[in-house]
Amino acid sequence: MRTLIIITFCIILISCGQEKQNTPERIELNLKESKRSLLSENFEGIKYILLDYQDSLPMVQPFNFIFHKNYIFVNDRVLENIFVFSSDGKVLKVIKSTGTGPQEFIQINDFQVFDDQILIKDNRLMKIIAFDFDGNFKFELKEDLPSYNFYFSNEFTTHFMNNNLSDGGFNFIVKSKDKVIDRQVKIKGGLSDARMAVANSFKKNNFKNEVIFTIPFSYEIAFFDTLGKFKNTIEFDLKDSGIDLDKRIKLRNGTLDYAIVKEEGLTEMISSFFPFDRQYFAFFERGGNEFNYVFLDQNFKVTSQSNNLKNDIDGMTIRNVPWTSTNEHLVFQINSNEFLDDYNKKFDKAEKKFPNASIHDFISKNSHLLNQDKTVLVLLKVKNPK
Repeated sequence: MRTLIIITFCIILISCGQEKQNTPERIELNLKESKRSLLSENFEGIKYILLDYQDSLPMVQPFNFIFHKNYIFVNDRVLENIFVFSSDGKVLKVIKSTGTGPQEFIQINDFQVFDDQILIKDNRLMKIIAFDFDGNFKFELKEDLPSYNFYFSNEFTTHFMNNNLSDGGFNFIVKSKDKVIDRQVKIKGGLSDARMAVANSFKKNNFKNEVIFTIPFSYEIAFFDTLGKFKNTIEFDLKDSGIDLDKRIKLRNGTLDYAIVKEEGLTEMISSFFPFDRQYFAFFERGGNEFNYVFLDQNFKVTSQSNNLKNDIDGMTIRNVPWTSTNEHLVFQINSNEFLDDYNKKFDKAEKKFPNASIHDFISKNSHLLNQDKTVLVLLKVKNPK
């Protein structure tokens, strides 16, 4: 009896010391069932914001967008600066990458807004550095884990490794201070060199106790609690539109021509996954030219599935890749020159068909700036489920 107890105790110790193996919940989705639809079926309005920065300090390549309270935060991937905008697009502050010394950063691998502070992860300097919204230095922490994205809380820091095998072959590492306390979601064999800059980092769901991360080169979504502790994953089963791991690896290493994606109407990965009030939104690009908008309820049951949208709200062209989200909106970004060109092409028809649409007032107020190579944000307000 004593031997049995000792053996059982040893098994418990061993199992507690191992990382848990995750089995994703499978969500079936047939993209071939998507239908063309009107924009008004899932959205109830459009808002436009012009990000008005100066030529003397331009925003060359805006990448990550964070909407927080009455602010919009944007990082420039070229000049490695953080822009702080008001909710109507006016520059309030630019936090510049200034050097390699204390209280400085030189590279933005990812950034997060937490407790009214901007936290920046700089892998070259191996630290996380924090500023307030006015650009005043707050603190910095040493961080030598070469993660690409991070989520910071008072209890933990959760890292996405972007298929980097440097810490045990897991894509998510959870740390408490300097100690690793959890590793989750094994990196799939053959994808260890597959890296992708993620435009949407860890996304907090302000309607539920969860944080969401869309895993690149997959159909998987990882869920964490608001402290950053791993909960579970879901994975979409795209049937004939999906790509298995073997084919994905061949596409990545060049032994399979990418033309097959278009020829067979395949979907390489999930492009985005955003939380809204009592629902989720997922976006898939199928065959390289078919854009699928999918809404799901809180239990991940598909409630609406559209490919390509006809804008019956104001007639403007919808640039079909959603870049980020707010609590209420899908957000797209478009170069202001392209935006103005789109409007001019559609002006006569749009003015007659949608005379009261807000787009006309937006163009009138900003026409002198739109031809100056700036960025326009297009916010589609999502309808709440009935």
